[in-house]
Formats: sequence, structure tokens, C-alpha cells
Amino acid sequence: MFWRKKRKPPAPSAGEVIIQNIRANGYDFEVQEQERLFADALGQQLLAAGLLPQSIMFERMAWGGFNVYYGEGLYVGKICLRILPDKWAVKRAGATRASRVFDTKDAAEAYAADRQGYKIERREGGQLYAMQYLRGLYTVKDMESPTFEECVAAIPRWITYIQKQSAAMRRALKP
Repeated sequence: MFWRKKRKPPAPSAGEVIIQNIRANGYDFEVQEQERLFADALGQQLLAAGLLPQSIMFERMAWGGFNVYYGEGLYVGKICLRILPDKWAVKRAGATRASRVFDTKDAAEAYAADRQGYKIERREGGQLYAMQYLRGLYTVKDMESPTFEECVAAIPRWITYIQKQSAAMRRALKP
């Protein structure tokens, strides 16, 4: 029936808003599940603190992590929650470095089949987790190899920093 109002799609969650900001900044990559869960937790905690999740911007870096900004360029810290896949290295007998590294065992076997004296070595993937937060303008805390839960537990440190710096900016701009 043409007179009925169309239903609006459900509003995105706070975490989905953050994920959309990543894509809106020109990045085309797959967001992993742990990154999505972290964005959800960050968005919920921002809302609880009275801050806007849509003001968070994640900027992907070459090593897989993100620089995190709030508002108009307030640097908040870094987060990396990457799950690295297994790789397959093809090495010449006695060599210390691989001739080539492949994503699949089949591709490595096909490459090594054409060459004599080459062997295949599995390089296990794993987790690449890291987080950084600021305690002040000149004090940075790096969390090396934290668990996912430790990263989520450190989100309030980002929120505290955002609140303190936002208050300082308001005071500085007050006539």
C-alpha cells in the first residue's frame, strides 16, 4: 500500500559507527572480528561517558594497527588486534632466509617442485596485539602483547584523556 510510511532501517550501533568511520576515510580492508568487538566496546563506553562515537576516527597503519583520533585530530593512542595467518616459506637447503613466502601450502609446494634442494617451512601466524594510551601531553604508555580483555579494560584511559584534553581546549578557547 502506497500510503504507508517506509520503515527506517535500525540505527547502527556505536561500534558500527566507528567501523563506518574507518571506511569513510578511504580505507578498503577487511575489519577483523576482534577489531569489530573492540569498536563495539569503545563505542559503548564513549556513550556512557557522554562522548560521541562518531567523533572517533581509526587510521590504519602499514603494520595492521590503527592510530586513533577523537574530534578534530586529538590523538588518543594506538590499537592493534590482528590475527596473523600461517605462511609457508620456501628455502634453499642451508639458507637462513626464505627464497619466497606463500600464503598457502599448495603454492609453496608448486614453487618448490620446480627447484632441487629446496624445502618448505611453515611459519605460524598468531596474534599481534598492542595498545598505546596517553597519560598526559608527554607521557605515553605502551602495552606490549596485552590480551583482548586488557585492551578493553584500558579504554577508560582513552576516555579520561579525551575528557581532560577537551576540557583544556575549552578553557584555552574561553575569552
